[in-house]
Amino acid sequence: MNSFLAALLTSTIFAHPAFSEVTFPESRKFVGTDEFYVLESFGDWDTLCMKAQNGEDFCLANLEFEEPTLALALELAVWPSVYPLGDARADVDTVPRASVSVDPRSVAEHYENYSAFISTIDDQSFDGFWCNITDEDCDRGPSLARAETNQLLSGRTAEISLFSRLDATNDAPAVATVEVSVGNLRQAFERAAAFNAEILGYDPEDMVETRTCGFKLAGEDKRISYVYDEDYHAENSTFRENMLGSKGGDCPSYVTIAYAAPDATSAQQKLFCLSYDKTTEQYLGFEEGAQNAYGLCKQPKRSFCERVNASTTAATSIAGFGSGVVGSAVGSTNVAGVSVVAHSSGAYILTGTSGYIAGTLGTIGTSALAVLTAPATIAGAAVSVVALGGAVYVCSGTN
Repeated sequence: MNSFLAALLTSTIFAHPAFSEVTFPESRKFVGTDEFYVLESFGDWDTLCMKAQNGEDFCLANLEFEEPTLALALELAVWPSVYPLGDARADVDTVPRASVSVDPRSVAEHYENYSAFISTIDDQSFDGFWCNITDEDCDRGPSLARAETNQLLSGRTAEISLFSRLDATNDAPAVATVEVSVGNLRQAFERAAAFNAEILGYDPEDMVETRTCGFKLAGEDKRISYVYDEDYHAENSTFRENMLGSKGGDCPSYVTIAYAAPDATSAQQKLFCLSYDKTTEQYLGFEEGAQNAYGLCKQPKRSFCERVNASTTAATSIAGFGSGVVGSAVGSTNVAGVSVVAHSSGAYILTGTSGYIAGTLGTIGTSALAVLTAPATIAGAAVSVVALGGAVYVCSGTN
């Protein structure tokens, strides 16, 4: 069973209605416990529900598709969370709005060899999902935050790239791609979410819990609000941080990093770490680097990052350049004195001296030239440019 579904069905937060209060379709009578029935169809998308013995069925949006050259019969499933799709009006809102899976419709052994990657939505890059087909090992996802969920639900077509299993994808190209229609996904998804709320007896608007916390960053005290979810918090914080507290304030470190890099997905936020000064008990900034148990940099470089006031086109151009020179979805290469990394999270990272970085950005196109206006790019000896989603971050020791 999908772990996202399992967590919801074992939750005790719902006030369940009586079984007789819910009107089930006739199709439910023809399946057994833990089997799926069709609640409603919207073109090529179905709202499917898993029959539960106690009447607490759970529904999702589902599309069947095939990749004939690899002999794969698959289904794309999008599971609603309990939260509404709208803005929670908090400074930080990273809790999942949906969970995605690409599942086999067969138990044949060759399905074990592949992972599925939603590479684009309407020809725009999508950084939300890349998982093995037969298990829940993922580089991206399976949970989607509000922005990624709405991008998927608002699309007309999605390109699903099929790769070898995730432990063998470095420097390896896709073995096949399939274009699927997602034009009717929103209707199937919203029908599933509404029926789940009816069965489990909750109002999505009432499920949002907003908390406040504070931290000190570069001499400035911050007080922010964030959406809290118990399961998400457990997945993104450590036992040590929960027991001993966060550094630099009372915000969980994943909340602080999400505030500093709001354009990053959950996987991309793990690219960054917090630089902490013990003497002043504050964060000096955030860097590109590995995190310790408190979200702090394991090896601080004092190479602080800032978001560049550049257009989405700049991020797309840099990502396009990175994809072209690396030649695969994950890997690295060197071009004219610049290290180019296609990260498993979907970010593209260019690292080199300021002169080489400037030269490389100049060859990418006019949109990328906006990055050159960042003080870090102009003055830094060693510079990293991180392109993710619709944003560009520049990291340098001169900030």
